[in-house]
Amino acid sequence: MFGMTSFFIIITALFVQMVWLWTTRKGRKEYIADLTSFRSPSGRFSRYYQWTISKLGNALADAVIFEIILVIAIAFLLYFTEGISAFWNYLPIIIFVVILSSLSSLQVTYRVRKLLAKENQIVDKMESAEHKIDKAREIIDGLKGEGPEGDGRDWFALYKISQRADPIGYSVRDVLMEMQKEAAQPSGAVYQSTQDTTPGDVGPDIQ
Repeated sequence: MFGMTSFFIIITALFVQMVWLWTTRKGRKEYIADLTSFRSPSGRFSRYYQWTISKLGNALADAVIFEIILVIAIAFLLYFTEGISAFWNYLPIIIFVVILSSLSSLQVTYRVRKLLAKENQIVDKMESAEHKIDKAREIIDGLKGEGPEGDGRDWFALYKISQRADPIGYSVRDVLMEMQKEAAQPSGAVYQSTQDTTPGDVGPDIQ
């Protein structure tokens, strides 16, 4: 059980997990780039990440698919080294690596659940507001006031909500776009406008 085959099983499990983590992180990076540009997911990785975080069931399904691929990869390894019949001989080590790898899957699923909870909280606030743009501005101004200490999941949820094709999504998107335009203005614009007594409104930088 503790020979070279067991070592190769562990290496195979680590390789499959690294590929999965790389795919997830690349998808998250591309998806965030799409969100902050106010466009729909443009690439395969971005669309994959959007599917994963859209529902808790999708995150669980992604975790199950990852574990299935992991077991299949180990089965192929054993088939080409000792024969598929050796699968049962190494079952304890296979169960061990599956349990360890599932911890990463559970962490991703937990993060998705927390993100969906944040999104639902914001949507509930927006739905109960009579003036949705004012409510969106109030929420976003509150997050800007928190600075770097704020919860990044709130921003992520807001940009995700901005993709909705309804009054809530339109309101959040308008305020976020307004915030980005203010942040894109040169830092010297404040002093220039003061000296020239020219009307203008320069907001704080986005942290």
